[in-house]
Amino acid sequence: SMDGKFMLKTIARDEFYKLLGTLQPYHEHLSKHPKSLLTRYYGLHKVKYKQNGKNMEQYIIIMNNMFRKFTPNVRYDLKGSTQGRSTEFKDGKIDPKIALKDNDWTDGDNIVDLQVNDKRELVKTIKADSEYLGKNQTLDYSLLLGIIDLQKLKEKDPNDPVLQYAKNPPSGETERGIYICLLYT
Repeated sequence: SMDGKFMLKTIARDEFYKLLGTLQPYHEHLSKHPKSLLTRYYGLHKVKYKQNGKNMEQYIIIMNNMFRKFTPNVRYDLKGSTQGRSTEFKDGKIDPKIALKDNDWTDGDNIVDLQVNDKRELVKTIKADSEYLGKNQTLDYSLLLGIIDLQKLKEKDPNDPVLQYAKNPPSGETERGIYICLLYT
């Protein structure tokens, strides 16, 4: 969307009907687990049109854009698998718009160090989400992780709103996701 709040994505016909069939349990799960890390879906549409006299259908989903408030220096799409989970780089350069994968994470010796309470809460949330996905026979699940180097941002613009957000996250924040900020001093 123009304000960056929503993302529109085309999906396969079977994904459309799978999601359509699980909307009620999805809603119940999010109501019971408001801290869920599952993507927030706001629309599910089937568009019918004619192309060269032939009836066509396109399936579209509208969802929350997790990175609308900032652009991470690097992002990862982590599935917990190593099979085919490496990113091909053009010219050896990382494109911050492309999510890196599991092998890129482990090859980079990356570590996320969380406070004990934050870790406990995160594990609890992931377990609840995983149980929901298992009950609904959904296999494709990943953690989208965005990392921003606040020190570099501070050097570039000390008044950047992302720095203010990192210093003082608003209470009652309704956006869900994990925001990891590096090297803020």
